Amino acid sequence: NWAKAREGEKSFWLQRDAARRRTWNLVTEAATFGRILTENPRPFEKISSHEDALNRYAQSAARVDRSHRRFEQEWVRKLDTQVPYFGQLKEVLADLRQLHRRWVDQLCLDFTHLCKEKGFLPPSELQQRNLFEQVVCPIAAGGEKVAVFLIDAFRYELATELLDELRASGGGSILDLKARYAELPTITAVGMNALPPVTQNGRLSVSHSFGGFRTGEYTIRKPDDRARAMGARINGTPGKHLTLSEVCEESPKDLLGKIKNHQVVVISSSEIDDAGEANVGLMAFESALRQIKAAW
Repeated sequence: NWAKAREGEKSFWLQRDAARRRTWNLVTEAATFGRILTENPRPFEKISSHEDALNRYAQSAARVDRSHRRFEQEWVRKLDTQVPYFGQLKEVLADLRQLHRRWVDQLCLDFTHLCKEKGFLPPSELQQRNLFEQVVCPIAAGGEKVAVFLIDAFRYELATELLDELRASGGGSILDLKARYAELPTITAVGMNALPPVTQNGRLSVSHSFGGFRTGEYTIRKPDDRARAMGARINGTPGKHLTLSEVCEESPKDLLGKIKNHQVVVISSSEIDDAGEANVGLMAFESALRQIKAAW
């Protein structure tokens, strides 16, 4: 409430003191994150099924993840030794990180307890490996051109933010967001290569030590392999693979020329994953979201 009383142009002093304004911005983010943590203390308490856990995550826990990311992003951007009460703000940062760590630990314990009771594989309609057959194939069945975005390390909470961005831009598009379970272990070689049609009787055939998955005569390892398998499944010809940056940088005319002979276009992106591994993820999320929206 104290922070809201100083939003925008409500405070004479904050309009004239940029450092003080940054302090109150940080207070706002900290209070918002702390409140959302308090409102969602144990999302997976008494969950009884994988469906229940997924719904609870989408409705409750994802709010915490999104708020936590925003909190960390803003503090990286705005906290420096020039802001008033720098020492006290650092203490607040440490306290909230501790609270969040305990929240995450409890979430993992509750989910592990569910997996011990019900197993690690959810029902087939919630498995990542079945996404292409169950979602993409029905869309492509009518013969229309389909663009499939394969974005490495794109978390559900980031998708909620992208959804809000797309809704705000208007255009009358039909937008739908549904959660699914990632394949374990959640590394690129497993998660990204399980997205094309690679299952046989619901099972995955591993190539070497998580070097990809075998399907028919070849192995799915790289983005080109994924596009090839997806296109072949739809109409017998390889899909067209483009990177996210290629789509954003090409002129509409050149882009149309590249995709006109392909029903399935696969757009791949590893920017978020690469930024995370380089420990610069907090500064890369917003630019990645802008790129995805522009490409779409």
